[in-house]
Amino acid sequence: MAVTEEIYELVRLLDEEGFGQLAGELLSDLNVGRLETEHEDGRSDPEIDSDEDDDRPSPSVPFEPDEQLPEAVRFLHLRLVEPARRLVEAERIAAELSGYAEVRIRFGDEDQVSGDQEGLRAPPGDDSLVNALEKAVNRLINPAH
Repeated sequence: MAVTEEIYELVRLLDEEGFGQLAGELLSDLNVGRLETEHEDGRSDPEIDSDEDDDRPSPSVPFEPDEQLPEAVRFLHLRLVEPARRLVEAERIAAELSGYAEVRIRFGDEDQVSGDQEGLRAPPGDDSLVNALEKAVNRLINPAH
């Protein structure tokens, strides 16, 4: 699969910022392509799925160059923005349920989290950094905004 220069630049940036695994997953996702929804015989995937005698996997179609960046942005929304938004929402709910003003949800071993990393997060329940991340990801497609 040939990827565009924009995708190479995005992968390089993700890798430099410590998201090398995510960059690899993005390339893998783009390499797989999208599932073809119509087949040569005119049947759609749901019709094929209902055929018990047809065990063929649905073929995938490579992303065209002009589809790669929008697909990458969709991938980043699903893998970065939405999980961060759900974490903020979970912190808000946890605070409401516990009666505390703030509840910080952490993943991983406390001994492995340095004090420097704590400054990279907004206060519990604050979605300002998530909103900034979402705007940054959206600017990949619409640089003028």
